[in-house]
Amino acid sequence: MMNRQTFNLRILFRFTLLLVAGLMFTDQAFAKCTAASKYCNRQGQRTNTNQSKPLAASKVPEASNGFQHPLNAVRYSTNKNGNDFAQKDAVSYPNCGTIYHPGLDLNWGSGNQDCGSAIGSIADGVVVWIGTNSEWQGIMVQHKYQGEMVLAAYGHVVEIDPNLSVGDTVKKNQFLARVGSVGADYCHLHIEIRKLSSHPNPMNGRFFCDNTTEKKVKDWYYSPEPFIDSHYAYSTRPNISLLAPSSPVSRMGFNTYEFTVGVEERDGQSVNIDWVYIDGMQYSGQSFFGTSKLKARGSLTKKVRLERWLWREQTIPYTIKVLNNGRWETWTKLITLRRSW
Repeated sequence: MMNRQTFNLRILFRFTLLLVAGLMFTDQAFAKCTAASKYCNRQGQRTNTNQSKPLAASKVPEASNGFQHPLNAVRYSTNKNGNDFAQKDAVSYPNCGTIYHPGLDLNWGSGNQDCGSAIGSIADGVVVWIGTNSEWQGIMVQHKYQGEMVLAAYGHVVEIDPNLSVGDTVKKNQFLARVGSVGADYCHLHIEIRKLSSHPNPMNGRFFCDNTTEKKVKDWYYSPEPFIDSHYAYSTRPNISLLAPSSPVSRMGFNTYEFTVGVEERDGQSVNIDWVYIDGMQYSGQSFFGTSKLKARGSLTKKVRLERWLWREQTIPYTIKVLNNGRWETWTKLITLRRSW
């Protein structure tokens, strides 16, 4: 028979083994969480997993109060460092190889002066991806605006809001994270706006390794600042949709571009088209379409011919303004003109 001291030692030994095993399991679970790019909060607990595909339109709130820039609603276009959207020269990245930059790097001041700056959601939407890995670390939010859905991806961030999980609805300017330098040489915010209608792998939250040609970047992404600037707040009634080319318009002659634009009403009430803007020119609805009256569930179209010389490509806004109950409502689509040779 064993004495009490021996019995107690054996119990203590077994308890120690169980404790060590538990700690190892916790470490492994956290490591798997991080390695698999699942979101781990500050306590190392894994939340729900990332979306494997974009959400259905019915699951995403309409961003009818418009878009804003992510760093305290301030545009840093004249003060940013790093690469602009779709830079012309390919760059080699350690984990990606040679790629083209598909987003915008926002950095105010110099060097790491913006470390820790608050990042706000550019619009109402739903969180679909959160990654906490050493390569990039970011968060992606899906947005819907007048029938079109996009993904906004924020990269190199730190201090992701621990209360956020995949599937959460966020509001315009809601705090998401802070500017950091995870996977980068200096603090800055990398932001992308991915086109869900054409991007072949939009839910890949990692950096931009798929963007091996300039054409892919142009086809799969919007340039963030023009996109945000042109997506204003609007009333959801009347429900107007703009008809415009979704793919780039190629040059027809030496410097001639022709394409068709239009507008349709889908909410069962007639609308008076007050103003139309395209390529910086302003027209009345009457002078542009031949009539200013858009009938309920009707549509109007117009063939546009532009004469301009382009070195490479240019994105122009197509905008319609309606005065509804004393309030201006604005709809905008971006049209890309592309040089054919």
